This record gives sequence, structure tokens and C-alpha cells, in this order.
Amino acid sequence: MNQNGNGHIPIVVIEEAVVGGEVVTPKNGVLNLRKEVRDFEVNFTVLSLVSPEKNKLKYRLVGYNDEWLEAHERRSAVYTNIPAGEYIFEVMGANYNGIWNPVPVQLSVMIAPYFYETNWFKGLLMVAVIFAFFGGIQQRVKAMKMRQLKLEKLVIERTAELEEKKKLTEQQAERLKELDENKTRFFTNISHELRTPLTLIMSPLQKLMSVPDKYDADSTKEFRRMFLNSIRLQRLIDQTLDISRLEQGKAKLQVQQIDVVAFLEMLVDMFQNVAADKEIKIRFESRFREKKAFADPDKLDKIVANLISNAIKFTPSGGLIRVVLDENDTTLLVSVIDSGIGISPEHTERIFERFFQVDALETRKHEGSGIGLSLARDFARLHHGELTVSSHLGKGSNFTLTLKKGSDHFSNVELTEAKTTVIHEFLNEVEQEAKPLKKRPNNDSKTILVVEDNADLRDFISGLFTDAYKVLKADHGISGLEKATEALPDLIIADIMMPEMDGIMFNSKLKENVATASIPVIFLTAKATQKDKIRGLEAGGDDYITKPFDPALLQVRAKNLIKSRYRLRELLQKELGEQISDRVEDPFLAKVNEVLCKNFMDQNFNVKRMSEALHLDRTQVLRKIKELTGVTPTDYLKQFRMERAKEMLKNQSGNISEIAYATGYGSLSYFSFSFKEYVGVSPSEYVLQKQGD
Repeated sequence: MNQNGNGHIPIVVIEEAVVGGEVVTPKNGVLNLRKEVRDFEVNFTVLSLVSPEKNKLKYRLVGYNDEWLEAHERRSAVYTNIPAGEYIFEVMGANYNGIWNPVPVQLSVMIAPYFYETNWFKGLLMVAVIFAFFGGIQQRVKAMKMRQLKLEKLVIERTAELEEKKKLTEQQAERLKELDENKTRFFTNISHELRTPLTLIMSPLQKLMSVPDKYDADSTKEFRRMFLNSIRLQRLIDQTLDISRLEQGKAKLQVQQIDVVAFLEMLVDMFQNVAADKEIKIRFESRFREKKAFADPDKLDKIVANLISNAIKFTPSGGLIRVVLDENDTTLLVSVIDSGIGISPEHTERIFERFFQVDALETRKHEGSGIGLSLARDFARLHHGELTVSSHLGKGSNFTLTLKKGSDHFSNVELTEAKTTVIHEFLNEVEQEAKPLKKRPNNDSKTILVVEDNADLRDFISGLFTDAYKVLKADHGISGLEKATEALPDLIIADIMMPEMDGIMFNSKLKENVATASIPVIFLTAKATQKDKIRGLEAGGDDYITKPFDPALLQVRAKNLIKSRYRLRELLQKELGEQISDRVEDPFLAKVNEVLCKNFMDQNFNVKRMSEALHLDRTQVLRKIKELTGVTPTDYLKQFRMERAKEMLKNQSGNISEIAYATGYGSLSYFSFSFKEYVGVSPSEYVLQKQGD
């Protein structure tokens, strides 16, 4: 040890304890405190005379706080509110050189507990809690058993009453189940139920209006009023069915690529007469001669037709309606702009709500159902597009339909091959003037079979043809099949929804029999959706007319179909004498053309049947034709038919209607649309051009 160092280890002494303000001297190193005393103070010091002010002390109470605390100038430790128990107070000292006494001085501190702090009390308390818990469970079990007994007694008492009501309850449950199952079917069936009597109103009215000279002006005016309101009722039925399909998630798109310019031109043309009646001008504007787009033709027709119809309804005489086609980078824009009464700002969005009607004098003059615009927006959104409106009171409205370009936003299920289906349902779809049927001579052997389950409608349809044909009648498919097999009629007009055997099955049975397979069938039905039409035509129907129908339209279609069938064999023999396969060097295409020559006039002939005739997989046919021609088999078939149609029209081999059916088209309007899309002019314009050459 050097002279400046201090190696002396200091001695620490616990001097006394202070309890409740009184000095207490611990006995045998133990400080005993009563249970009510929880505060105490311990005084201690260091026995060193060398620089005593530099000596250091630290202390702790083991069991309460095990960390060492420095005493600084104070030579005491104060503790308050210490729980009952056994503790050891320790204190250590160091000299001014920081050398600590390695062995602390200890003082045992014993604080007596209250009775509730003792282990035996805690044990008893635990036992009491356990007993209380199990006792509570036992009481609950007992109470539950008592309750169960009461419930069992109540059940026994009411068993007899429930047994009496059981049968009624089962009947009600069965009825509810049946109602739930029939909910979807209801809207389909009600279409048939409503359309049939509506047909018996509209068709006779059209027949009466077809001979206006027979009645005075007032009668003719009332006939027209009744007919227009019948059309309104028919539209309400159609819209109600559309709402049902949308709400049930059954409204599906059947997307095709169409020329929107030609589509809108034809649609606007359809409303020209209606607008003219109100002295309103309507015109179509487009900076494109042609614009391809993907859409469902049926639903696009309903959207735009509804907008035009509303514009006519709310535009006064002398007004103007413009249907404008435009585009931007990603979308096509179809706008219907009118100079009508306009819509107030607070109502511009609400007009798309279902059943909403603006409660104003001007709009109440043209009160509607509040369904059309709602459906139009729903159909727009089904296309992943939008329908919006901007309007000013007294200046007019601008409804804009926005459609995305391309087809990536449609699913594979929504995208369908183009089919020979009716794109537009014209109000008066008669391609030639409806001339009265000539009275049937006594030796005329042409026969029409009418298969319809509604007696009144069956008689009405039969009455349309009795002067020109021999008419047979049947009230359901089975009876109709028997009469068709026996009489071999020249034409069959059949309903689809019938008891015993529906029209689809009836037609399938006809096609299975060689004797009846070639008899043309017109489906006359209340099932008016695009899907129903496609199903009917794919099932082998030659034509599809929805109820209510124009009697003149039915007469002309029946007459033309019978005439075309009788002339078809002669027509084809004359025009198809030269095999087109001789003109093609590639043997595969020569074989394809040979198959098409034999089948292109068949409305049901498609790529699948082409593949079967070639004895190849459909994928192989697609790849091979695409490789050789650059087009799909569907487009190749369409081109083949169009080329044959051009030759027939050029040679004046028949009228346009006959040539349409001879080239495999079941709808004259769709044939005209396809021909104009392929050639650039309508069939009638093409004929005029060739006559001038």
C-alpha cells in the first residue's frame, strides 16, 4: 500500500431502528413488527475516522427491493407500507478510495400478517371458492334439469296440438318451396300468358287498320289509339322480364363484332316515321363511314332505341333529335341529343332510378313506367360501359352511351361467334309490300298446319290463311306431329310453349322423319329473348316471329317461305351447275368448297358441321383455313354465301327474299345487313348497279 492510499476496509454498523416515532433496538439481529405497523426506518453508520465524510454507503431490503440504493449524506433507510412477510435489510460501506466491505451487515425484518394475509386463510378462501364454483354448477345443473322437466312437460302438453297442425305446416312449407322454385319460372310463363291475349288484341287491330277505307276516320283513329297502347303494354312486359333477369343475374351478353355506323343508321331509320308523325326531325351523324365495335346487338338496340324513344316523347313539334357517333382514344361515344323540355339539375341522376318519375306537369303529359332508362343504364354497365346525361330545362338533353374499344373487357363466355340472327326487330319488318293473299282455287294443294295450344289464337291464325290455303289445326305437339306425318303440309306454324310436347321437341321429331324433315317451320311464340330466338333457329326453325305479331307480316313470311321452298330446287340447279371446287388449285380448299356447295343453303350449317363433313377436328379446320385464306372458317363460310348471293342477284335468279333463304339466311333483315357489310351496298342497290352495267 502506498502512502497516499487507504486500504482500510470500513466497518458498517446498524445503530437502531425507528418504528412509529420510537427508537427500537433489534434483538439478535431481528426487527419484529406488529401486523398494523408497516412503516419503519433503519439508521446505520461507518466506523472510520479517516475522512469520514468521504465514506460511502449503500443498502437494500431483500424481498422487497433487491437493487442497491446509495445513502449519500443520509445515514438511514426509510420504508413505508411494506407488505407482511420476512425481509433482510443489508448495508455495505466503502472508504474514500472506493474500497467496499465485501460482506454486508444484515438485519432480519419480520412483519406480522393480518389473518386474511396468512397462507391458511388463503387456502381456506381457495377451498371456499372451489366449493362455491362447484356448488354453483350443481345449482345450475339442478335448475336446468328443473327447466328441462318443465319444457318436457310443456312439449308433452302441446304435442297433440302440434300434431294437429303438422299437416297444415307441411303443406305451407311445401307451398313456400314451390313458390321459391317457381319464382324464376314465373316471369317466363307470364310472358306467354300475357303475350297470347295481347296478340289477340294487336293482331286483329292490325288487320282492321290494313283496310282503312272500310271504316270511318273516327274508327280508324280509335283503332290506332288502341294499337299504340297495346305496343306500350308489350314494351312494359318485355321490360319487366328484363328486370327479372337482371335481378337474378341471368342477363348475359352475347357479344359480336358489328359495324356501329350501319347499326345506328338502321336504328335511326326505324324511328323516322314515328318522329315524322310528331313533326320532329331525326338524323344520324358520324364522321366515320364504318366503325367496328364489340357489343351485344340485342341489348345495344334496347339502349339506343330507349333513348331515341324518350327523346321523341319529350321533344315538341318542330324539334330536332341528333344521334351522334364519336370516339376518343379508348372509348366509343353514342349520343342522343334532343331539343326537348330538358331535365332539372336535381333530377338528372334520379331519372336512372327504377320506377322514378319526375313529378312535373310537363313530364306527366308523357308519363311512362320509369323502367326504360334504368334498364338502359344496367345494360350499358353490363357492357362495362356507362350511360350519362347532361340537360338544361327548356333547352334539351344529351344522353351519352360510353363503350370501351376492343374486346379484352369481355369474358370468353360473353364473346360469341356471329350467328345468322335477327339484329333489329323492326316495328314493321316486311321487305316487300304486304299484298292480300289470293283466294285459294279449289284444286290448290298447298297446306298449312297451325299448332297452337290457345284455341282463340289458333282460330285467329288459321283464319289468316283459310282463303288461300288448306289449313289444318292441332292443339299440341303430339297431335301436330301426327297430322304433319299424315298430311305432309307445305308449311307449319307452331308455338314453342305447349303442353304434351313443346315446339322445340316437336320440330326435332319432324327432322328425324325423312318424310317431314324438309317441311319449313315458323315458330310463333311469346319467348322473345335473343337467346330464345337463337335456340329456336338452331333447333331447325326456318323463321321466328314473336307475339304479338303483325298478321300481314306472318302472311307474307308464310307465303314467301312456301314459294321459296318450291323454287329453291330449281334455283339451285340453275345456279350451282358449275362446281366452285374446279376453280381452286389447293386440294384442301377444293374439298372445303365442295362441302359448302352442298350445304351452304342450310341455315343450320356451321363450322362444326363443316368439320364433321371434312372428317377433321374443328381446331385443324380452323388452323388450315386460317393458314390458306387468312380468315376464320366462320368468315370463310360467310364470304362463300355472300359470293353466291352476288351471283344470284346479278343473274336475277329470284327476288331478294328468295336469295336470302337460298344462301342460308333465316332473316331477311340480317341478310341485308350482312350483304351491305360485305359488299358495301344493300342488295337492292347492288341489283340496280348490275342492271345499269
